[in-house]
Amino acid sequence: TRRATPAEQAAADLEGKLSQVAAEIIAKNSLQEQWEFCTQAQLPYGNQLYGEAKWKEAIDVYLTCIMIVQNVKLKLQQQQTKGEDEPSAEAPLPRSTTDDDQHGKKSNTEISQDKKGTATADDSTTWTLPTLEVELVFVRVMNNLAQTALKLSWSKKAIQFCDLALEQAPAPSRDDYGTTIQSCTTTTSTATSILYQFQWAKLYFKRTRAHRLKGCYGKAKLDLQQA
Repeated sequence: TRRATPAEQAAADLEGKLSQVAAEIIAKNSLQEQWEFCTQAQLPYGNQLYGEAKWKEAIDVYLTCIMIVQNVKLKLQQQQTKGEDEPSAEAPLPRSTTDDDQHGKKSNTEISQDKKGTATADDSTTWTLPTLEVELVFVRVMNNLAQTALKLSWSKKAIQFCDLALEQAPAPSRDDYGTTIQSCTTTTSTATSILYQFQWAKLYFKRTRAHRLKGCYGKAKLDLQQA
């Protein structure tokens, strides 16, 4: 088998370090804290590095963002699936009038109410987010990765970033601009939907540029038509 080049080995080492950093962030923070760290700290910092032409450093930050977003997506999907699988609560039993009740033992009704109250308290601490908002951040970061790769003349890597985003993110509907997103059932604002469709189109434009740089003009034309 062919031995990895120094550049390939360095890339593998970097990927391992980034995975370790992301894993530590995920392990030590709640889902909401992970999301806020990604969108309010890491993403703006990556944009700052990009503006300073520190493109390799920006890619490192964006990759950490992607790992966090992927984890948030997975956890929210698990929460949704768990909620769909849970049986509906049974109606409380009528209060018993036995001597045990009169001497302080809780009735079935009181026990049911206690459980209901506990469940409500637990549910109130469960953080959630509209599906499309998560997908929007995912596509934005993948666009940033592709754009930064193009700045470094990494055409193949830019195509890979676009491919990954187009494969994993749901496609926007073509027949209802800005209001309907296929595969996203959560109700979202029109503004979010429009931003999502805009970011989706940018992926094709980025991939078009990458194909042109590689001399693949036929593929570039097809992507331009998709955008």
